[in-house]
Amino acid sequence: MAESFEELGLSEEVMGALKEMSIEAPTEIQCIGIPAVMDRKSVVLGSHTGSGKTLAYLLPIVQLMREDEATLESQVDEKAREVKGKDELVAEEEKLLKEKEDKIVSLQTEVSSLQGSSDSAKQLGKVQARVVELEKQVEVLGTSWSKRTRRKLPQKLGLKRLRKN
Repeated sequence: MAESFEELGLSEEVMGALKEMSIEAPTEIQCIGIPAVMDRKSVVLGSHTGSGKTLAYLLPIVQLMREDEATLESQVDEKAREVKGKDELVAEEEKLLKEKEDKIVSLQTEVSSLQGSSDSAKQLGKVQARVVELEKQVEVLGTSWSKRTRRKLPQKLGLKRLRKN
C-alpha cells in the first residue's frame, strides 16, 4: 500500500489541493482505485462509508481532465500560430498584388504620354509588352491566392471548403 499520493502518480496541483483539505495519506481503497482510474480503466470500487471512495474516483479524473485541457490549449495555440502564418502570407501576397497593380497604372500613364510622340514607338512597344506581362502576373497571383484561400487554408483549419463569391 502506498504511503503518499505522490506514489500513486498524482500531480503537484492535485496533491496541493489535498494538503489544503488536510488529507495527507491515501486510504486503502484510494491506493487501489487511483492507479486504475489514472490508467483510464473502467473501475468499480466497493468499501465502507467514509473510506475515501469518492476521492479514489475524482482525484485521478480531475488530473486527467487538467492534462487533457493542457493538451487542447496546446493544440489551439498551434492552430492559432498556423492561422497567423497564413494571414501573414495572404497579406504579403496582397501587398505584392497591389504593387503589381500600381506598376500597371504607372506604365499605362507612361504609355499614354508616349502615344503622341512618333520617335518613341519602340519604347512604347516595350512599355505595352511590360503592361501585358504585369497584367498576367497579377492574374496568376490573384488566381493562386483565391485557390489557396478556398482550398488549402480551410482544410488546414479543419473547415469545409469556402464558397466562391
